[in-house]
Amino acid sequence: TELLYSMSALIDARSQSMFAIDSSSGLVTTTTRLDREFMDVHYLRITVTDSSNPPKSATTTLQINVQDENDHVPMFEHANYEASLKESVPIGTTVLTLRATDQDSGSNSDIEYSILNPTGINEAFRIDSKAGSIITRAILDREKNDLYTITVQASASGPLQSRKRSQTSVGIKI
Repeated sequence: TELLYSMSALIDARSQSMFAIDSSSGLVTTTTRLDREFMDVHYLRITVTDSSNPPKSATTTLQINVQDENDHVPMFEHANYEASLKESVPIGTTVLTLRATDQDSGSNSDIEYSILNPTGINEAFRIDSKAGSIITRAILDREKNDLYTITVQASASGPLQSRKRSQTSVGIKI
């Protein structure tokens, strides 16, 4: 006896156009690239009907969970940051805390901060790689240097080959 398969979206009608079902095999395939940030779960009703007279049918619900892909770049809250400090601040003083966000989920949304130009005069500062805080690690001397320009990178965690990165500039005036 011949079986015919059909499919319909249950909760969100947009799912209907994102999947197709082979009416003779029941194989469900995607018709477009799925994006977790657009829609993270799809519910489809699958119906199979035989060719008997009268036809008999059965239904089931197919739930498709879309996993996250590291496809978004971390974005800093500001394109540039500025701070002022007195030269008398002790070592270990937090200058400012940068913040970047990522639309991905799970470990793909974890941000790691680093200074891209940490040498020379910028050795006076370090960054907390998890919190994004720039911290003094040397005594500052205004007569030797009164302005620092640091380039900070925010990297999304996740597999190294798919990490996304962005940069911002930090100006520190003494």
